[in-house]
Amino acid sequence: MKKIPYKPVVDPEAVVNKLPHGSGIDSMWGWNTFKNGNVTFYNSYHVMNEVGFYDGWEDFSVRVFKIKRTIINVLRGPCEGDVQVVFVEGDLDWQVRMSGTFRNEGSRYGVREDLEQIIEIAMSELKIGMIGRDHMSVREARKKYPNAEWRGV
Repeated sequence: MKKIPYKPVVDPEAVVNKLPHGSGIDSMWGWNTFKNGNVTFYNSYHVMNEVGFYDGWEDFSVRVFKIKRTIINVLRGPCEGDVQVVFVEGDLDWQVRMSGTFRNEGSRYGVREDLEQIIEIAMSELKIGMIGRDHMSVREARKKYPNAEWRGV
């Protein structure tokens, strides 16, 4: 069992047990905790070239963090008068970051979207991330989230 220097926003071992293993994610998951409680998990994706041979590794990380403020979007069109609650302060969210040579391109092999889809399954099972936000009336939202940041007003 790894010693945790700071109190993380999630149980890192529980997340590692849910994160994908195999199908290109062939390395061991590692993780770091930070003073603010955020946890970054890291691994590599074993990529194949266009003819099906393993051709290298794409390094990536998954950051789990706590939402700092509630954000509400005012809806227009047929949903006029309703709002969408995008983020709620204190909820957890996650983000994939490519960290290899081709990080600015997202990946030499275009694996970023595949990784995000695979990781989203694990995160949704852990109730981390946007699992479906509320739609409600403006009046309900103002009452439920009085300190929210409103967008599109």
